[in-house]
Amino acid sequence: MESAKLTFKSAQGSRRILAMALVLSLALPLTSTISSLPVAFAKPNPSITGTGTFADTSVTILSVSFVGSNEVITDAGTGVVAGTMTGTYAFAATITIQPTGMASYKAIDVCKCTISPAQPGILVFSETGTGNELTGSFQSTAVITLASGGLRGMTGAATLVGIQNPLTSLTSGTYSLAFFQPKSG
Repeated sequence: MESAKLTFKSAQGSRRILAMALVLSLALPLTSTISSLPVAFAKPNPSITGTGTFADTSVTILSVSFVGSNEVITDAGTGVVAGTMTGTYAFAATITIQPTGMASYKAIDVCKCTISPAQPGILVFSETGTGNELTGSFQSTAVITLASGGLRGMTGAATLVGIQNPLTSLTSGTYSLAFFQPKSG
């Protein structure tokens, strides 16, 4: 009886090993295929990369309120952009400043601009960022949500780093961008 238990256990163990070998032999080609999927579906390298500068030319404070101990400011303004992307922009933003001076903001930016080699057009960005009211420094990411005119179909994002003048509320700084143009034809 003892040898029958051993035979049953080793037969059961052999079935497990055989089943595991079968699963692995099927899984290895599948994992090779799956691991190559990200490459097949990855976005191509940006068709336009570049850098430049931006500077507000006007800012209007629309409202100031308090939510708990946080100050909430809504503002709007205009500015100019130069470099890889050239033109003018308008924005509307909501800024939340904590008592510590740390700030976060969301903005909608509309740029009437040209990005070489594309024709002039309009880009609408959704911008989110953080900053420090005490130093005036900020950084953000602006993602294209709409493109029209000669820029129709363009996608991508820009990273902004800048400073805000505490007396005028005007901001200025640098940007770097990575945009994708639609395939033509």
